[in-house]
Amino acid sequence: MSSLERLLIDQAEQMILLVEPESLRIVVANRAAAQTLGYSDAELLEKSILDVECSLPDVFYWEDVRSGQYLNIESQEGLYLCADGSMRTAAKSVRVVEQEGKRWLMVQAHEIHEESHVQDDLAQATSQLRATLESTGNGILVINWQGRIASMNRRLSSMWQLPEDLLLSQDDEAILDFMCAQAEDSATLASRLREIVDEHESDDLFKLVDGRVFECKSLPQFLDERIIGRVFGFSDITGRIRIEEDLIAAREKAEAANQAKATFLAMMSHEIRTPMNGVMGMTTLLLDTRLDSEQQRYLNIIRSSSESLLSIINDILDFSKIEAQKLTLEVIDFNLLALIEDIAELNSFRAAEKGLEFAWRLDPDVPLLLRGDPGRIRQILTNLIGNSLKFTESGTISLLISRRPDVQDRIVLRIEIQDTGIGIASENIDKIFDPFEQADSSTTRKYGGTGLGLPIAKQLVELMGGEISVLSVENRGTTFSFDIDLVPQAAGRAEPEAPGMASLRELKGTRILVVDDNDVTLKNVTTLLTVWGFNTEGIPDAERALACIDAARDTGAPFRCVFVDMSLPVSDGESLGRRVHENPANAGTALVMCVSAGYRGDAKRFEQAGFAAYLNKPVKRSILMECLLRVLGRRPDEASTIITGRSLAEAGKRIARLLVVEDNPVNMMVIKGILAKLGYTQIDSASDGQQAVEMVEQEKYDLILMDCQMPKLDGYDATRRLRELDIKTPIIAMTAHTLSGDREKCLDAGMDDYLTKPIAIAKLTACLDQWLMCTADPATPAIIPSGAEPERQDPDAVFNYSAFLKIMMDDAELAKTLLQMFLANMPGDLEKLKDAIASGDGSAVRSAAHFIKGASANMCAQTINATALEIEQAGLNSNIGRAIELIPKLDTNWLDFVAHAKVVEFNESGA
Repeated sequence: MSSLERLLIDQAEQMILLVEPESLRIVVANRAAAQTLGYSDAELLEKSILDVECSLPDVFYWEDVRSGQYLNIESQEGLYLCADGSMRTAAKSVRVVEQEGKRWLMVQAHEIHEESHVQDDLAQATSQLRATLESTGNGILVINWQGRIASMNRRLSSMWQLPEDLLLSQDDEAILDFMCAQAEDSATLASRLREIVDEHESDDLFKLVDGRVFECKSLPQFLDERIIGRVFGFSDITGRIRIEEDLIAAREKAEAANQAKATFLAMMSHEIRTPMNGVMGMTTLLLDTRLDSEQQRYLNIIRSSSESLLSIINDILDFSKIEAQKLTLEVIDFNLLALIEDIAELNSFRAAEKGLEFAWRLDPDVPLLLRGDPGRIRQILTNLIGNSLKFTESGTISLLISRRPDVQDRIVLRIEIQDTGIGIASENIDKIFDPFEQADSSTTRKYGGTGLGLPIAKQLVELMGGEISVLSVENRGTTFSFDIDLVPQAAGRAEPEAPGMASLRELKGTRILVVDDNDVTLKNVTTLLTVWGFNTEGIPDAERALACIDAARDTGAPFRCVFVDMSLPVSDGESLGRRVHENPANAGTALVMCVSAGYRGDAKRFEQAGFAAYLNKPVKRSILMECLLRVLGRRPDEASTIITGRSLAEAGKRIARLLVVEDNPVNMMVIKGILAKLGYTQIDSASDGQQAVEMVEQEKYDLILMDCQMPKLDGYDATRRLRELDIKTPIIAMTAHTLSGDREKCLDAGMDDYLTKPIAIAKLTACLDQWLMCTADPATPAIIPSGAEPERQDPDAVFNYSAFLKIMMDDAELAKTLLQMFLANMPGDLEKLKDAIASGDGSAVRSAAHFIKGASANMCAQTINATALEIEQAGLNSNIGRAIELIPKLDTNWLDFVAHAKVVEFNESGA
């Protein structure tokens, strides 16, 4: 530049700056610019125009210039940074000038003095913004709408470890590429950094190749309504991610430890049970020998302690299964009445041993055919009732089942267990559902237990989608309540009518009196009898009952039947019965005694007192119906042996009328032979479905066994035809097909159950027991009179010693040794089986019975072997009710074995 040109620009009052567009470097500055900005000429010529112009529009303009967009500006306000740090506002214009083919940008600006305070505010805001960006812990990157880097803070450079020479090069593409290369998913990061004009905010997680993890959040930068760039914020969350991973690993390790602990507990529980059963079995065996009073007392203590220890082991085993998450819920068809009656039968004996009464009530509107997990329901009830039995010294334990409003086609049942026990203090109620907790330490010392029964019940209820609650008053009793929702069985599957119901309807209106001081039992029996069509009344004590009987007789409407509870207040049931029987005017009234616990000789005594029947409480519905049919069918002057619950069950089975539908003569012979061995004598047969339909139209049957594949009319179509004729008789399918879906096909056709060929005796027995709830008819004489003595067993069937000795190759000493082992081990094996039945575990029942079956087979003890086989099959089918029924028979088989002449001879020999 010539001296004259220099002189000319220095004389100008406004600032003049000449800028090189490629580098934005100031190449010429006049005196006014140097003086205004406070720099020397040399200092000013070393700066970029962006070092002095710092407003946001200025920055964007010069970035556009650097990218090759040269535009003239007229009278635009700019902000200039002076050497002393102050900010000055100026009005400027920019011109594009050329010299010898090269373009330059000439800036002309003059200060705006009128609004200096605005400049100060703006300078302060800019300073704060810069300080904020630098002080934040996040790396900030600003990219303009053209994809160029508009700004970044030092934290970003440090996080991404950007080299200094790369920053000085101001090569934006190279900087972004360097960042993307560090990410494992470089393509996603590159794509995100180029999505500048996207209106949405983003939130991403990027893993770097060096193991660090960056969280990236971005949002668009608007000018008015136009997107002019995007701001990215990067935060290093590597430490947080590692902490989370460590926590997850620690949790998994803790869960694995819990799993190992639960598995260990389960294994140890099984291992401990084996010697425990031996201790209990040998104790029971010793108690049956001649002992003095002191020995008897010691052994009773051993037995009681063993039972307590076994109960603890069982609780730990159940809890460990739940902790190990090995419990799965089934959804299968079951009969609620059969389940409740099984539970009632089992617990009524336990209650009677303590002098308690066990009562239950099932409301009439509760459906009986349901789908769910009966095994888990049984376990919950067993634990809760067992808890009540433990803490109740006198009074009653009641099981109440009612129906709540349905929820989305699911049936909701409310189940309550009430007792008159010691109760729970209000401050301790919250603790009782915690594992290994008792309401207080004194409870543990006095009553024992691990405190696992209630937690197990609570967790099972919750697994079934319900909740359990408790209400209790100290020294007055406790009520546990829970709801469970169940599914009704398939549409069209109505509850089968008991075979005796038709005969019972003929007695509609008959007057019956129920005398019982237990409100639950009284309401349950009177409600049921009313539903059956009887004119029923309930009285809680003997004196009022006697007055009621006399008043009804005197008005000409006497009671035909009176059910009397033995344990009545003031005057017991036996005394009431004698007073009624002594009055000849009451000759037409049948008396039925109901007891919580019966003893040998009771039946004879009650018969002498004038009772027609003698039943154990709680009475099964089938037994109650059968009893009514019998006692109401007698003539007033008819003499007969007293009716008992056992005689009703046995006689009912033998007088049931069955129809077998089978086209194969050999199969027909086999099934009829099995039924005959089981004690059924009234068996008709049909060779095809058409004949079966015709026979059912002519005769009334209690149950039909139906083959599926037959000529003319197969079993499916025959069943459909019978259902169309409104025949409600239970129909059991017999088929050789065992493929998936065959059972559903039978049920869809209207059949009630399903047996596969070859027919297993145990499965057939269980099936008949389930569906033949009541088969008695007063008009049909029993094949075996009620009260008849059971047939004596063949001694060789009890113990075939000659066959056993032959197996031992006539080695008498070896036979003696094995017999000694059998006598020593069998009591423990029986206790193990009974424990399995009490727990409701079908698999454990099958296993325990299988062991007894094998041992008895080796001993040639046919009767024990046969009964054990039946129990094994009951366990296989999870038919716990059938297993319970068979236990007395097995005990009798065992006593017969011990009393066998050869075994007695062995014992007397001192071997």
